[in-house]
This record gives sequence, C-alpha cells and structure tokens, in this order.
Amino acid sequence: MERLAYSKTLSKKCILVAPLDWGLGHAVRCIPIINHLLENENEVILAVTSSTGPILQKAFPNCKLIQVPPYRVKYPFDNMIINMFLQAPRIFINTWREYFWLQRIIEQYKIDTVISDNRFGLFTKKCPSIFISHQIQIPTPNPITSWFSSLVHQWYIRKFNVCWIPDWPDQKALAPALSTPKSVSFKYRHIGWLSNAILLPNLERKWDALFVLSGPEPLRTTLEVAIRKQLSSMKGQFLMIRGTTTKPKKSWNSSPHVHTIDLASRSEINEAINRTDILVSRSGYTTLMDLSIWQKPALLIPTPGQYEQVYLGAYLHEQRFAFCVKQDQLNLNIHLEEAKKHFSHYPKPEPAEQLKAWNEAMTELSNLISDYKHS
Repeated sequence: MERLAYSKTLSKKCILVAPLDWGLGHAVRCIPIINHLLENENEVILAVTSSTGPILQKAFPNCKLIQVPPYRVKYPFDNMIINMFLQAPRIFINTWREYFWLQRIIEQYKIDTVISDNRFGLFTKKCPSIFISHQIQIPTPNPITSWFSSLVHQWYIRKFNVCWIPDWPDQKALAPALSTPKSVSFKYRHIGWLSNAILLPNLERKWDALFVLSGPEPLRTTLEVAIRKQLSSMKGQFLMIRGTTTKPKKSWNSSPHVHTIDLASRSEINEAINRTDILVSRSGYTTLMDLSIWQKPALLIPTPGQYEQVYLGAYLHEQRFAFCVKQDQLNLNIHLEEAKKHFSHYPKPEPAEQLKAWNEAMTELSNLISDYKHS
C-alpha cells in the first residue's frame, strides 16, 4: 500500500508501540503505523519479545527495541476454549506483569503515548494509551462463551483511552461479525485496513505457489510437516516462508523444487507474492488485509480450533474472496486449482477514505497527548 501522507498533527513525540506476540500478524500490521510515525519525526520505541523482535528489528534497524514480558501462549489442543482455559492464569498474571512494567518504562523513556496491539496490560493513567484490535466480539462455537469472552475482552479495552479498529464499518467490513461494536461503553474508531503490501504487476512469474506459515506452536510445525509431505510428490516450483528461525526436528530431504526461507522481510514477501500464482497461508486477519492490495487467489487454512480464523476463512470463502479448507482435509493437488477457480474478486481499499481515517485518528491522539500535558 502506498504510504499515506497524513497531516503532521502528531510529531516530535516519543511513542511506544507494542504488538502482541501470538504469531507474527500483530507485529506485521503495526509496520505501516510505525512507518507513518517515523515519517512525521516521532521517536518510536518498540516493545518486543523473542518472537516479534527479529521481524521488527529487520524492518526498523534504527528504532530502539526493549523487551516486554512475553505471553508464550501455546495451542496444544485443537479446542481453543480448552487452550485458553488452561492458560488463563498465566495470561492474567502476565497482563499485570506488563502493566507494572509499563509504568516503569514510561518514566524511564519519557513516553508520550502507548499504542498496544492486543496487549491487555499496557494501559496507564500517565499518558494516552491506544488499543488496537479487529476483534470486538469474540467468536466461539457456544453463544454463552462468546458472550463471556467478549465481555472480558471489552472490560480490558475500557481501560484504554480509545480502541482503534483496523477495519471499516458496515458493509465495507472485512470481518463484520468481529469488528462491529454492539452496545459498547468504550470509545472506538475505525481506522481502515493496515497493510504494508505493495502491488508489483510487472514482475515475472517465478513460483507456482507461495506458502507463508505463521502462528503459535505446535500448530505451525504441524502445518509445515503436512505441506512438505504433499509437496514432495508434486511438480512445480514452490517457495515456503516458514515464519520461524527454529529448525525442524526432522531433517527433510533436499528437494530442488521446494525453496525455503525461515524469516522474510516485508519487501521479500511482497516480491514473492507478486511472482506467484497463489498464496497459501493461515486465515489470519493481517494476511487478509494484505490480500486487499495483492489481489491474488488464496488458499486459506484456518488454525484448528481458533474460531476467529475459522470464521474469517468461512466468510471469505462465502464471498468468493478466497478458498478455505480445513487442515485435516488439505489436498494440495486438488485445492490449489480449486482455489484459483473459486477466486472472484477481493475488496480494495479507498485511499481517500484511508487518508481521512488516519488524519482523524492522528488528530485525536495529538489532542489526547496535549490534554495529558496540561492536566
């Protein structure tokens, strides 16, 4: 996406940006925000963990990185409710660990504002705090657990000054069942889609398919194993971006038609997707925002038990924006071709609307900082 030249109402501030470390999607979608802040002469400090640090350090080598307490969430079971129930005490403890960590960091680095992408504990009364989330409603298979999960989620959001929703309201929404607030008591603003993707239509085709893996372990590894096994007997040239620097426990036989990269920069991913016929990935929300720029057929494989991804995959499949298949039913020989035939169109962002949304968000944030300075 072309970088937007929003008005310089927010400049020469020290801003802490802190993405959640459940997969890489939260860190990636913060990149356009960080770019805009830096272009307007703000100092940006990045709160990272061992998983989000490498990709953000590669994108912003001149930014200061500090370590925030990691969540280390695992998905050992296919049932998200069980996974979250078992890890709820650790998540709760870590939320308050990062809360007290933030209070020290604000004083140490003279932070003017905090932008938290789904890190629940990074709120404060010392300066404005912004919460980024496309999930205002939390989907689960059971309406009672959906109601309770959404209630808890919104309770945390209320502790922030405003919630930025990276989607559009009403019929333009990419995830309407998730991103549409219903009778909420917190302040929110739709800021449009966050994407650092670039369309390069003149690049020569190189790959028959691009595989971009991501998400928490061990499910990321499970998908990699399944894909490698099927690709070993297929013809064509394939590129796999593993999304981790951890080497696989099993040593794979060298296959000249399957090329592998552990971690790729955004420019490398942009080039790869523009040289391929189709993208194969999880149905994470950040990937879906990028597809609005790339306008490529996609084969989406939701993380088992992660109901947000299940909903997103099913919704996009229904709209013919992409083709979705369950992981245990994946057959690349069949589904790669079906995905190409299924693809009809993908919604495109409107630059003028995006610019307006950004300008309003930045103006509001600048006013919040000013109010805190004078209070």
